[in-house]
Amino acid sequence: MSISVTDIIQGKGAPFGALFTYPILMKDYERFADAKSCLMIMQKALPVELISMPYLHTLSILSNSENNLLPKLSVVLSLALRMEEERIRIAVGEDKNLSLLFLDDNLKPIQAVSALQFSALRRQIAEQNHVELPNEKANLEILQSEQDLADMNSAGLSPDFQSLFFAVATACHFTTRQMLDMTIYEFEERYKAINRLENHRIYQQAGMSGMVTFKSGNPYPSWCFDKKDDGLHGAVPLAQFQQRVGNVIGEKAI
Repeated sequence: MSISVTDIIQGKGAPFGALFTYPILMKDYERFADAKSCLMIMQKALPVELISMPYLHTLSILSNSENNLLPKLSVVLSLALRMEEERIRIAVGEDKNLSLLFLDDNLKPIQAVSALQFSALRRQIAEQNHVELPNEKANLEILQSEQDLADMNSAGLSPDFQSLFFAVATACHFTTRQMLDMTIYEFEERYKAINRLENHRIYQQAGMSGMVTFKSGNPYPSWCFDKKDDGLHGAVPLAQFQQRVGNVIGEKAI
């Protein structure tokens, strides 16, 4: 289902069967940022035996004490459903198929979400919280080149949440309380808007000075709209992660 951006910014919940998922707020940004990688693995980049599995099964097989994928999933679900982690269980059926079991305050079942249904739940949570899921049709070499370029461009920077938080708050003239009550979705959109506005201004002034020309025109032609995206983003860098996958395959089974 497609969720209204207005509803997301206002923090309204969206139904998923008997459950509701909610946009996560900035007060939980650090917890979510640390855990959201469990939603962003590109199966296409994994060993062939994992590619065709339901995503939940893949997480179960890959999860270990180093990457903590299943504990991270529990955190993400707890934040998105505004539900204590103890009310979220992973169940294994007689056929060894996995499912998520959600319980009420009395620990009675509300709804079971199968491994196949989890794919839709994953997309809904991602949509509400500005998480760009990997495009399984993307060219892996292009993705790696983009990641290498991003790493090169960020060399020498020391990014941290506090600096980002107060930079956006200052640019938007918001108080700390206003920022903490904001949805992560709105925060990410405001951060993008600040970058787009500043880049457009800088490149436009550089072009007008006559000292610089751009072969394909201003890389940021609009202060309010993004250029069309080729859709090849959203994948977690897996170069290091794949090195550890081989140690997990064969050690765990569903």
